[in-house]
Amino acid sequence: MAVTENNNRQLPIRLFTHGTEPMPRKSLNCQSQKEKMLKVSTKLGDDALVNLRNSCLGVFVEFYEADFVFAGSIVQHLLIRQLFVQEPYEIWCLLGDQPVRFSLNEFQHLTGLNCEELPLDDDDDDDAVINHQTEFWTMLKLPPNKGPSWESLARSLDECSGWSVQDRTKLGLLCLLSICVFAEDRRVGRIPVSIAKKVLSRDTFDMYPWGRLAFLHLIRAIKSADLDKYSLVMDGFVQVLQVWGYWAFHRLGETFGNKRECEGVELTRWKGGRPDGEKTFDLDQLLLEDMREYGKVRVTHLHYPRGDLILPKWGNEAHDPSVHCMIKTVLSLGSRFKPTDWPPEGMKVGNPQPKRKASVSQRLCDSSGVHEACGSQTSTKTRRNRGNNVKRRNVAGNASLVATQSEESNDLWNLSLSSFRTKIRTEDSGMSVCHVCKKNQL
Repeated sequence: MAVTENNNRQLPIRLFTHGTEPMPRKSLNCQSQKEKMLKVSTKLGDDALVNLRNSCLGVFVEFYEADFVFAGSIVQHLLIRQLFVQEPYEIWCLLGDQPVRFSLNEFQHLTGLNCEELPLDDDDDDDAVINHQTEFWTMLKLPPNKGPSWESLARSLDECSGWSVQDRTKLGLLCLLSICVFAEDRRVGRIPVSIAKKVLSRDTFDMYPWGRLAFLHLIRAIKSADLDKYSLVMDGFVQVLQVWGYWAFHRLGETFGNKRECEGVELTRWKGGRPDGEKTFDLDQLLLEDMREYGKVRVTHLHYPRGDLILPKWGNEAHDPSVHCMIKTVLSLGSRFKPTDWPPEGMKVGNPQPKRKASVSQRLCDSSGVHEACGSQTSTKTRRNRGNNVKRRNVAGNASLVATQSEESNDLWNLSLSSFRTKIRTEDSGMSVCHVCKKNQL
């Protein structure tokens, strides 16, 4: 068990060794895109859209209609601060010296969705349901044994203007399942037909625990995400993690959450927003500001509606004792964690500087790895095809520039017309310009 013992407490260790956390990427791509919901609201019709708002998944419609601004950098800053816990259906993140939990309890509190246990599917449908499914699946242009993907649903949205309001409502419910509950790749992700056919009976649909199913897809995507990779794409309703960050870390919500004064669940009360200069957004700075002003990091560690539901129910699996230890500390001592409770060593060493494609300047270098014009170290990748061959490049579609290898320099000046003009101007002034470092050389 990966734990650290402090004051007779067994607490989990960090997921990444402190200081080696992967640098948050420029963006985080998710499948629950608001552009998809915009297509639904545009094509479905107002009468069917009202039915969606009044359905058990209406919170998703309200969320997208509020124009929530997604900031992937906030989600990534939270995920790289995970603790290593052996719980398959929850994560804990360390904000300063305070652990916060994201589990089914928090997801239900934030969304208000039905998160009861999933029932065993009963495929023994009567003839009326089977006939209804066959008819509706024909309208979707799908075989009866195949569930819809987002691409097939998008095509149906373009063709549904003549459908009845009941059929358009069923189509809209399928779209909500595809966008918000499953939220998988639009080309290969399909709603299982056993789940998709629940739209045929409104009562059956409204009683189904869609919240637990949505959480399952999201938590599995979080657990399987490779945070060391430069490009990160996540399935599931990722936006709820940003709302969780606002709710769990008070200063983050006060600074960037843009909370609305309205009734409803947490998911619909935050407008979100992208921090100014998102590329350099630093959660550590917010933690430091909170410590300076309040003497502690203000967080909401976890949510539990009743005492017997502190641990979400997932069957009879064993629980991580280090998680029990954190929960006991939260309930008995409140926020009395200390920085010494969390040693810097983590479960693994991250890659704070991911490899990126070499730029043009890095590729244009001497084979020795030193750029000859200024003597600076550059990439060891050699320039290719730099002989006496004449190079040509069209500029603006009709202008061409022909340059040959100079007797005095091996630098290529035919990369662009502007580079060529720069060379002419500097030669007239007795100067030369290094194309890699852009420095004037006598």
